[in-house]
Amino acid sequence: MDLEEVGLGEIALLDGERVSDRLNADDQGGSRSFGEPGALLLTTTRVIHVTGEEGRRQTTMISVQDVESVSVRLIFPEGIGPYVWAVLSVVMSLILFSYIEHSIARIAVPLIILTMGAYLIVDRLTARGRPTAIIRARDTEIHWSFDHDKESKQVYEFINSLYRQKRRSAYNMDEWLSLH
Repeated sequence: MDLEEVGLGEIALLDGERVSDRLNADDQGGSRSFGEPGALLLTTTRVIHVTGEEGRRQTTMISVQDVESVSVRLIFPEGIGPYVWAVLSVVMSLILFSYIEHSIARIAVPLIILTMGAYLIVDRLTARGRPTAIIRARDTEIHWSFDHDKESKQVYEFINSLYRQKRRSAYNMDEWLSLH
């Protein structure tokens, strides 16, 4: 498998390096529901994480030997954005209530806006966390969010492949060092 197959032709592999496993954000036939499109590649020597669309790509590469741990956990949404929008919906509904003169619209429009604000708060409070695989290597972390129902098997197979590759790489390094 080469990087052209996954749309990453601008990244060059090292001599003797090959891709041994991959996770694509669009393996399910569409765009990823969590974040931007991207790929997580395991080569014989590196883990390569590519996010974003062409022209705005970000790439993180870590050595397989530097991988310290891999964890899978739920990441919950952060930030106060939905709460700010809910407060704005209350303010907007009060303003519209005072400016609209039609009796039905004066009640209906602010209620619709208040309902939207309430939905944002309820949605935030009941949001399930996104399962995320976190690969740690020294001061770098790679986060790979995935759909538990559709992709968990592939993610755990990728993690197992990573540890197999790490073991192989350590064995080859020990063998190389013993020759010198």
